[in-house]
Amino acid sequence: MRTDDIDRLHARHKVPGSGPVSADEAACMLRAIEEHRPRSFIEVGTSSGLSTGLLALMLHDNGGERLVSVDVSERFYRDDSVRSGFLVPQLYDGDRVTVELRSPLTSVDLAGGGESFEMGFVDGSHQHPWPLVDTLSLLPLLTGPKLLFHHDLNLYQRPQNAKSVGPKYLFDQFPESHRTRYDANRGNLFSLDLSIDQGRLEAIAIEAFLLPWTGLRWRGSRGVLEGFRTILRTHYSPELLRVFDDCAERFRARQG
Repeated sequence: MRTDDIDRLHARHKVPGSGPVSADEAACMLRAIEEHRPRSFIEVGTSSGLSTGLLALMLHDNGGERLVSVDVSERFYRDDSVRSGFLVPQLYDGDRVTVELRSPLTSVDLAGGGESFEMGFVDGSHQHPWPLVDTLSLLPLLTGPKLLFHHDLNLYQRPQNAKSVGPKYLFDQFPESHRTRYDANRGNLFSLDLSIDQGRLEAIAIEAFLLPWTGLRWRGSRGVLEGFRTILRTHYSPELLRVFDDCAERFRARQG
C-alpha cells in the first residue's frame, strides 16, 4: 500500500463531519506498520470503519494477520441506520487479515480474554481520563514494540469540544523520550512507547488521574468502572488503584 492509495481511498470513503484520521495521519501509521510489521493490531473506536479498513490494508501488505476493533456503540454515531464499521467491507475484502468488529465494547472488556496485540490505535472517547484508561487497559495485552497511537491531540481547542482534553493530558505527562507527535494534520496524532519502566508509567498515570476529569459517565458494557478497577488490581500497584478510587470519588464518576 502506498500513500497515494491512502489518499484515494480516504477521499472516496470519508464521511463528512465524522472526524476520522486524516490521510496524512494514516500514512504515519503505515510507516510504523512497515517498520515493525505487527501481526496483530488493536483499535479502540471503530466509528465508520474508515481507519479500520485502511489499517487492514496496511497489515495485509506487511505480514499482518489479525485486526480487532472495538466500539462502545453498535451503531455509527453519525447515522444510526448503519452499524459501526460499515465501511470496512468496502475498503478491505482480502482474506490474509482477519478483521473482527466488536461492539458494544470498550478496551476494559478485552481484559482476561488471553489475547495479545503488537500495536494499537486509540480513537475512542477523548474526555479525560478515557485515553489514559484505554492505555492502561491495553498495555497488559501489548507485546512487541508496545507502540500505541492516539488521535485528536488538538480536539480540545475547538470550543464545542472543550472537554476532549484526554489526549492532551496524556501526551503532556509522558517524557519526550517515550512520546512522538507527528507533523500530519497539524500535530493531531501521537504515539506512546509503552516499553517505559512500570514505576515511571504509574507515576505518569497518577499525575494524569489527578487532573480534573471531564468524562464522568462511564459508558459501555455493564460494570466497566469495576472492570477497570480489576485491571488495576491485577496489573498495577495498590497505590495506583487507591489514587484512581480517590479521583473517581472526587470527580464523582458514575457507571453509564
